[in-house]
Amino acid sequence: PANAEGIDETSLNSMAVTAISLDHLGKYIDTVDEITLANYVGTYETLAKAVAQLLDGDLQTVRPESLTLFFEGTKRGMNPNARAVIASTLLQHLLAVAERSQRRKFICGIGVGCSDMGRGERGSAYATLYNQTVIDETLTMAQRAGSSVKLAPSILGSEQVEALFDVIETADGDTQLGAPTPDLLPELDKQSKLLQRRLFPDVGEQSDLPF
Repeated sequence: PANAEGIDETSLNSMAVTAISLDHLGKYIDTVDEITLANYVGTYETLAKAVAQLLDGDLQTVRPESLTLFFEGTKRGMNPNARAVIASTLLQHLLAVAERSQRRKFICGIGVGCSDMGRGERGSAYATLYNQTVIDETLTMAQRAGSSVKLAPSILGSEQVEALFDVIETADGDTQLGAPTPDLLPELDKQSKLLQRRLFPDVGEQSDLPF
């Protein structure tokens, strides 16, 4: 029978998505050589991979001019929503450090959203199709974020997010991630400095958290 395998129960857990918009790359294509452009994009990839590894996420390229991090399951005592917003803040910090290290401008908008269904261990067609909406929604917020982090409608009202960060209504009607709570700040500072030392040993220990 067509449904002999049944539903992949591992996809029935929620998932959070952190999207990084790289839609500014188009203006560089005709102004720099391919090696320079590849190294530039490679820096974004390196930072995203490091953050994903730290927070038990998975980095994928699923849309043009963007990188997407997926977070599923409870890891390190944090659910997917918590890890996705923490990832966005760590990425902001690392991009600022990359600018000092490489003397280049690293900017990108970041969006965070969530889905009540994950990708699952089998990566079924149903789960994949179901999650296209949250991927698109989150990337749209990233494209509108400038250099900030914007929250997609799917994650608004998340108790996990509001317990860790201020949430700010913006003039354009969107919702932006604000400063972390005092309880989270020491751990966030510790994680950011750990990544900074590993990825950019040429840059000093000074904190450059984006808040």
